[in-house]
Amino acid sequence: MRTSPRAEHQFGFTLFELLIVLAVLAAATGIVGFALQGNGSSMTVRGAADRFASDLSRVATAARATGEAMTVELATDGYTATALGIDVRLSRGVSLSSSAGTSLTFYPDGYAQPVSVVLRRGEIQKVVSIEAYTGRIRAE
Repeated sequence: MRTSPRAEHQFGFTLFELLIVLAVLAAATGIVGFALQGNGSSMTVRGAADRFASDLSRVATAARATGEAMTVELATDGYTATALGIDVRLSRGVSLSSSAGTSLTFYPDGYAQPVSVVLRRGEIQKVVSIEAYTGRIRAE
């Protein structure tokens, strides 16, 4: 007795099995996306702090190289070092506050005004500090 050609060798997946796999993939993608969502703010603030520290280092180096004091003007939404053509507006939601007011000065002898500058977005914050006598700049 012959069986139908269909029943002999059926390979592949059923529609139900494919739908289950798609549902599992969609759930996994949603979980990963939700878990990574909070890291965006942290990376934005860290990037802004690293750039700010780098720009301050450029200003300090220029002050030593030119033999003239250089000033960085601070605002809540960015900073400016006119002598070097630096004018930075921070990413949306990132704010800047300083313990030294609205300006920082770097002197040719390497001295810098001691200050801590806080970059913040929501609960996430990074501190950029400048040591007085060495002018060392650290992003913490």
